[in-house]
Amino acid sequence: MRRLQHQPWLRRGIQLVIILVPLAYVVRSLIGNWQALSDYDWHLNVLRAAGALIALLLARSLLGVASQQAFSGLGYPIDSRAIFRGYHISSLSMYLPGGLYVGRAVVFGEHGVDVVSSSIGVMIELSMLILSGMLGSVPYLLVAGTGALSRFRTLGWMLIPLTLSVLYPGLTNRVLRWLLARLGYEERGVNLTVRQLVNMLLLVTAYWLVAGVGFYLLVTSIYAVPSELFPVFASAFSLARVATIVLSATPGGLGVLEGALALLLAPFLPAPLPALVALLARLWTTVALLILFGLATLFGKNVRHTEVRVRGPLSEE
Repeated sequence: MRRLQHQPWLRRGIQLVIILVPLAYVVRSLIGNWQALSDYDWHLNVLRAAGALIALLLARSLLGVASQQAFSGLGYPIDSRAIFRGYHISSLSMYLPGGLYVGRAVVFGEHGVDVVSSSIGVMIELSMLILSGMLGSVPYLLVAGTGALSRFRTLGWMLIPLTLSVLYPGLTNRVLRWLLARLGYEERGVNLTVRQLVNMLLLVTAYWLVAGVGFYLLVTSIYAVPSELFPVFASAFSLARVATIVLSATPGGLGVLEGALALLLAPFLPAPLPALVALLARLWTTVALLILFGLATLFGKNVRHTEVRVRGPLSEE
């Protein structure tokens, strides 16, 4: 992993793998489920479907800004354009086993970010997603009843350390410094502030809200759902994604996200709609990832690759 910053040919090779293998996973998934999608009697509301896609594009753009806060706290002040390019090019790597950590390291290594720092940035981002996603899951858990509450109680326990990490950034910094020291980076400083962590929390919360709107539009583009159920459907999407992040053992959560969504939507949609919506949600998220990947590649052609050095108190530590 440490060779990535010093061997461009290795970086390029891994970038090709990050792009081609995920695309193969996606194509295989779509082919395997194409019959179920094609057999359904679709009455698609094109405007709502387009709105769902636009909402997800905006939501995922917010995640890129949130990751910028994490990089800044780790001593890498990267500009917005480079963040947009790096974040959305590396996002496709989620379809590789452990690929998100490798993909982020490969792409941001071109901007001087070391492998360990990029991996810790991913950990911080996912922690914030879990924290805000669990809070956003409350409407569904309340409506679905005590059975659902007990079923996801284990996830709820994760709120305690994640909340403490936001309220007491000094503790978070000490834990991350200890982790870096264990990995042989004793000289590295971590200086996450309350402001940065709160900004990240607000940004990822905005992600869940905007993505929830998009998911509701996606469902209502094929089936009429009362507007009063919007919080439930948006919350179901949050809960399914959190479960995918925490429990997924497959690349990109393939199969896990679909199964979770089908299970969570079963009380509110007639069969076979829960399964079909779950498959449609996979297509929805994949198309958004590909569009953002294309935009990042287009906009990033003129991004100047710079070596970012830690300055000020961080370098003194």
